[in-house]
Amino acid sequence: MIWFIGRRFVRYIHPVILRRSVSTLSPLTQSFNAKPSKKFNLNLRKGQSGLFLIPELSSHEGFYLLQQQVENEIDDLVKETTSTNRKRKIVQIFDQMSDSICRVADMSDFVRVAHPDAQFAYAAEEACIKLTSIVESLNTNTEIYRALCRVIEHGDIIPTDEMDQRVGELFLFDFEQSGIHLTEDKRKKFVQLNENIMLLGTHFMKGTQSARAIYKQNLPENIRDCFSMEGDNIHVTGLYTDHYSDTVREAAYKIFLHPDKHQEDLLNNLLLCRYNLAKLVGFPTFAHRALKGTMADTPENVMSFLETLSNRVKSRADKDYTDILKIKKSEAGVGKKVMPWDPPYYTALAKGRW
Repeated sequence: MIWFIGRRFVRYIHPVILRRSVSTLSPLTQSFNAKPSKKFNLNLRKGQSGLFLIPELSSHEGFYLLQQQVENEIDDLVKETTSTNRKRKIVQIFDQMSDSICRVADMSDFVRVAHPDAQFAYAAEEACIKLTSIVESLNTNTEIYRALCRVIEHGDIIPTDEMDQRVGELFLFDFEQSGIHLTEDKRKKFVQLNENIMLLGTHFMKGTQSARAIYKQNLPENIRDCFSMEGDNIHVTGLYTDHYSDTVREAAYKIFLHPDKHQEDLLNNLLLCRYNLAKLVGFPTFAHRALKGTMADTPENVMSFLETLSNRVKSRADKDYTDILKIKKSEAGVGKKVMPWDPPYYTALAKGRW
């Protein structure tokens, strides 16, 4: 069973989140507007070519066909949901809605981050944007919301059981989490805020994975060759946690995690949009909204758990750090304390010995 909840899709019993993926419009937008006439199907047959053996994906334009089929399927399912001649349970239709979107969105999201060809990656990202828009249109669709309300209050036109009723109640809760009960202008504001959140979040996450550049003269000459170099600049692509040199790990740590004004602005705007969205639907903070209906329930419960856990593990962590310092002294011959760039390397070293 799969259903859409708030701004995402999850699988019933075992959650699997449909990850956000948005970006500014790329040059591929124009090519997407030239709509292909052929239809897409996901059936895999021997002898087919194309990405994942899908013939339409022999070129990046094929992602438009996936997106188009999802749109058509969702339109038909929305009509079925609100029809008085419905032949299936409403939760079954929601399940099919989720499946229709997830099977394309999950694949597109993977291609977006993993495909080496920039055109494929951008096309997949554009597909993710459109699918996200479809999710938002469902979460703010008052017709299917009212249809669900009638089912919860008066029962479905198809016989249901307790599980169907519970799933329907969860649908209802998450519709309201997405501001379905708001006035039209506030619903539009909710959708805009949510799009901003996804856009800002995506750009922020990309920034956390981007290489950092530093003028080579600012690094000691004896460690410059440990990093990739382009002209007079050295590019640090990560934390180099497995490097044997304390100096190299220290340099990588300080350069890669150096404060970045652009990243800070993205994060501040992201937090502000989250706060405004939460206030719009009646929550004091975004954390309260995100945790409502979960096992944790409130931010206060989460903080209490984390503080309790911290107190319980502190003595064990202190012992681990003492052991790490001993290994550091035996290997490097120096070291008055464990530095932030030390634990991953010396922990791995200790595991290799024991």
